[in-house]
Amino acid sequence: MNIAYSCAGEGFGHAARMAALYSYLESKYTVHYFIPSTLNEFLKARMPGKKFRRIPCFTFIRDGNKINFAKTFASGMINVASLPRTIYILSRCLKKLCIDAVISDFEPYLPWAARLAGIPVIQMNHPGIVRKHISFSWPSWMAAASAFLMEGPYTERIHISFYHGDTGPIIRRGLLQQQRENGNFILVNIKKGIREKVLAQLQSYCDIPFVVYPNPDGDFDRDMNRCLMVISNAGHQTISEALVLRKPILAIPEENQYEQTLNGIMLKKSGLGDWCSVEDLGPSLINFLKNISYYQTPRILPQGFKIEDSTEELHDTLDDYIMRLTGKESAPIDFEKNKSRSA
Repeated sequence: MNIAYSCAGEGFGHAARMAALYSYLESKYTVHYFIPSTLNEFLKARMPGKKFRRIPCFTFIRDGNKINFAKTFASGMINVASLPRTIYILSRCLKKLCIDAVISDFEPYLPWAARLAGIPVIQMNHPGIVRKHISFSWPSWMAAASAFLMEGPYTERIHISFYHGDTGPIIRRGLLQQQRENGNFILVNIKKGIREKVLAQLQSYCDIPFVVYPNPDGDFDRDMNRCLMVISNAGHQTISEALVLRKPILAIPEENQYEQTLNGIMLKKSGLGDWCSVEDLGPSLINFLKNISYYQTPRILPQGFKIEDSTEELHDTLDDYIMRLTGKESAPIDFEKNKSRSA
């Protein structure tokens, strides 16, 4: 059975899920990957030898740690102008590959192409969770509208989240297989736009050593398992990884990014971490470290929260949806036979 799998290029959480799922999917299906160029290096390092087909992507334009809506909208309009032609080309590609079903992670191009080609779509993502948390604030409505557009058309949808999701977080096997301990350093996983501000505050307020990521020469999985705590942007994937590994995390949401603010609020509600602005990082970190034992203490989670790896649960859900939507049962892939055919 042939599956097409695409993911968004904004951040690396969507790509991390692809890296966590591809081995299992390839054991049962022939999988074709569609990704934006922004994810090329990240996924080639985690999925060696795989072929990736290119798709465009919608991205946020930032001024430091703040989303610039005007520039983001202008950039998005460029992609919208070419949307019909891109969808048509992708639909022909899906037909040529004899795709039976499409899996999309918050990426609208392939779902619309699949709709044109008459192919069922399974939409799985985290950002769409904002549609369950609309408030009276205009950022929440903007986020919900954006999520509606980014999910595109789908036949079935799965929200992946440590709070109020259809399934819990999806964590890479390599991260879970590392030796775990509480070290004496802080792991800092911060985007370049605010890295200088963050490091300046750490140097002024903190006497604990820290390691900074992204770092091509570092071992993120090892350091994530051995750190004392994590400081990160408030993206869902890094927060989820810290929660599953039982690492206290202090998250810094991007301004005007409602999903990240919501992630921070829910992180604090879990009792296993907190959030702050980049300007308040220094004082917030001092207070966080004073109460680190509180964040390390196991507790009863609020209803609808889940901080265990849910990869196997997602495997079962995807298999069920694929079988039901295509009317076909998956069969184990004979890798040796495939190798001989390609030789």
